[in-house]
Amino acid sequence: MIDVRPVFYALGALLCILSMFMLVPMLADLAYASDDADSFLLSACVTGFFGVALMLAFHVEDLKVDRRQGFLLTALAWFVLSGFAALPFRFSSIELSFAGAYFESMSGLTATGSSAIADLSIAPPGILLWRGLLNALGGAGIIVVALVMLPFLSVGGMQLFRAESSDRSEKLFPRIDQIAGATIAVYTGLIMLCVFVYAALGMTTFDAVVHGMTTVATGGFGNYSDSFASYDAPILWAATLFMIFGSLPLALIVLSLNRGPGVLLKDPQIRTFLVFLGCAVVLVTAWLVVMAGAPLFWAITHAAFNVVSIVSTTGFASDDYLQWGPLPVVVFLFLSTIGGCTGSTTGGLKIFRYQVMAMLLRRHRNETVMPHTVYVRRYGDRPIGDDVVRAVLVLFALYGATVICLAMGLAATGLEFETAISGAVTAVSNVGPGIGDRIGPVGSFASLSDLALWMLSFGMLVGRLEFTTVFILFSRRFWQA
Repeated sequence: MIDVRPVFYALGALLCILSMFMLVPMLADLAYASDDADSFLLSACVTGFFGVALMLAFHVEDLKVDRRQGFLLTALAWFVLSGFAALPFRFSSIELSFAGAYFESMSGLTATGSSAIADLSIAPPGILLWRGLLNALGGAGIIVVALVMLPFLSVGGMQLFRAESSDRSEKLFPRIDQIAGATIAVYTGLIMLCVFVYAALGMTTFDAVVHGMTTVATGGFGNYSDSFASYDAPILWAATLFMIFGSLPLALIVLSLNRGPGVLLKDPQIRTFLVFLGCAVVLVTAWLVVMAGAPLFWAITHAAFNVVSIVSTTGFASDDYLQWGPLPVVVFLFLSTIGGCTGSTTGGLKIFRYQVMAMLLRRHRNETVMPHTVYVRRYGDRPIGDDVVRAVLVLFALYGATVICLAMGLAATGLEFETAISGAVTAVSNVGPGIGDRIGPVGSFASLSDLALWMLSFGMLVGRLEFTTVFILFSRRFWQA
């Protein structure tokens, strides 16, 4: 059996950290003279109490986390932290049900951006800031925060880093605290730069801070129900640029600071990602200009913003693209499954895995024509082993099976076809908006039943942790090994 003591001790430490973050929106409510500050104080006290209790109850000497404990801690961290992060939504004046509050917090920590709040204009400033903070924490991964703290608690962290993401990029630093420190430094620097640019282009300071966090985190939470529709072109282009930055591998961004920007352009995944974005933007722009008669600059601005937003799984919207015609609707539904690069803040299947699948298709075609020829699978200048190929195939299979099962479950609650299908895709891909009047770019998930919200919350968790980390916990052999 698994020794759960280090798992719950580390979980308690994470709850204590989360409780301290709750004090930030409380101060914002006090600064804006909002009556909602008490909800954050109460939430912080409850969360801190349980965190300290877990640390005291499960404290042991020489704590270490092995591989199985790492999987368990990773899944429990997202599951439990989302529950406690939901308390401010439940206690606040917006009065969400617990299912809606949990959905909102899970959407924030998984950087999905779907919202169960129908009208953000009634949300107090503390709630808006809390949504942005959840995106910021979830964008780089709450586990990265754990990687900074756990070495001080004598708890190993490399297992968590491997469990949170399947990215197999080369180690840039010999120790896990160096990896986490460099990642957080770059991530925080991008957020600060984004906030500065937004403020310089005309956003209020509060809006710039919240949107800066959610843009770089590719989370998609905003302060307005119409997302970015009220902002002009310079802000849209700035957001597009920073969403692209958020879609790139953070480790390679760190490396590029030492070796120059050429490191990014030499990476085959990044080159494919940028080319794919360019092709999608050209396609949508051409449709808007030719079929809808839109002005060229307007068309390319909104096409670039919305395409990058969906591919990066951010979920912002500058216009109701469901009204652009049938082709853009189908294109955006497909784009919801893509995602950015592995090692980035984005969700989705990731460009790297599509490249591996394309490689397998090419090899199958070539072997069909010339069956006796030996082909070596290569990605860039490195060969790809069978373990990577198997992992990609398994993930595609799990993605498809999860979307199908989730869509069927949503349909069983009474949702129409397009809402059930797009809701499943957007949850598992951690995108944000779906297709249709209810959950589209100008809608919200507020009208869905509590059961549907619970299903979607599970879909967001599974998608963010890339399936295996969660599904392996349902295996009897995992607990008996």
